Amino acid sequence: MYTATDNGSVGSTTGKGRNYCADFSGSNYLSIATTEYDIAQLLSGKQWTLSFWHKGSQTVNKSLMGTENSSSQGLDIQINNTQGYLVILFDNVVQLSVDISADDDTWKRIVITCSNDILKLYVDDELVGYKSDSGTLTDSSVDFYLGALNSNGTASNNFTGQLEEFCLFDSPRDEDFIEHDWNDGRGRYYAEITTQATGGGLKL
Repeated sequence: MYTATDNGSVGSTTGKGRNYCADFSGSNYLSIATTEYDIAQLLSGKQWTLSFWHKGSQTVNKSLMGTENSSSQGLDIQINNTQGYLVILFDNVVQLSVDISADDDTWKRIVITCSNDILKLYVDDELVGYKSDSGTLTDSSVDFYLGALNSNGTASNNFTGQLEEFCLFDSPRDEDFIEHDWNDGRGRYYAEITTQATGGGLKL
């Protein structure tokens, strides 16, 4: 569980699960400080799994989450293009760009695994994107933002929509784990966001 700081009064609404999801307006965001958990350092090791629920209708250059330094080094996960592509960037270089109809305002379960140079993207338990030679992912050494990209301390490309059950594992999960997580209901029926946004932060 991570404590995220609320910046700009992030809302909360009924989510995919039985609790609450974070509801972003396009001008606010949540931040997880490196002192809380150094997500940027973990990501740069390229041995991880990142998963979350997403719902929204925006398309062009809106960052769901990410962190980068003054040299644009770090991770950026964004919705881009008029078709609703999910785009994953390492050090400002596109690694995967997959049409998942991310702009249709329906809940989707996103799972991204990174194992050294193998990057995989799953949507609702289906493998939809794969890259066998992913590029460099540098430790940005700055906080991780949800609902926007942390561009060296400044929120940019703020997202309008909902995110729920943000989870980060320090190893690449295999397909059996991802399928089990989907089928047994852990991803479908409960949320890791357990308190409403009140300005004091959220437990993720």
